[in-house]
Formats: sequence, structure tokens, C-alpha cells
Amino acid sequence: MTSVHFHTARILALCIAGPLALTLPGCATEPAFVAADYSKCQELGFQQGSREYAICLSEVQKRRTSFAAAPDSITE
Repeated sequence: MTSVHFHTARILALCIAGPLALTLPGCATEPAFVAADYSKCQELGFQQGSREYAICLSEVQKRRTSFAAAPDSITE
């Protein structure tokens, strides 16, 4: 597995873990979410300042904001 594929697999893992971490979006402030995003990418082994770290942050934040903006289909 190449380095690019390995990093892609890690980012895809965020797709699974992200929604689980966001089940209570009203319980934390925006700065808390941002800090959690940074922490998540560091936990996954990305080096701060690297291109891969920036991609990780982008993906984590995109998933968090798109999940929060999604309509609540359970109550409809």
C-alpha cells in the first residue's frame, strides 16, 4: 500500500468515526469542535503543517458541518 493510499484509508476511517462523534452537536461550542478536529487528525498520526494534515482537517470539518446541516429525517 502506497503512502497516498494509506492516508486516503485513514481519511475514509473518519467517515465512519465522524458521525459517531457528532451525535450531540448542541453540547459543545464551535471552538470545542475545532479543537476536536485538530486532535483527531493528530491522533491519526498526521503531522501538523503537512499537506495530509490539512486534507484531514478539511475532511473532518466538512463531515462535521455537513452532518450538522443535514435534515433530521427521523422526526419527519
